[in-house]
Amino acid sequence: MSISSRQGRASLRAIRDERAPDTPPLARAFERVLAWIRTRPRMRRDARELQGRDDRLLADIGLTRSEVEQAIRHGRLPPP
Repeated sequence: MSISSRQGRASLRAIRDERAPDTPPLARAFERVLAWIRTRPRMRRDARELQGRDDRLLADIGLTRSEVEQAIRHGRLPPP
């Protein structure tokens, strides 16, 4: 996993908005839906890979098994 999904989506959205500011809102929404559909297989693959790891390895990277899905969808939050 490289950058978080949220950061990636935000940067892609900013690039798209700069590139075509006159794009109708419906077209931009459609582009976001297509981007989400394209990222789903990667997110499922990453979730399967992390869920297949043992608890000690997950703890080493700062995750618990219940946090894997959230980390893949939204990125990791900074430590408190």
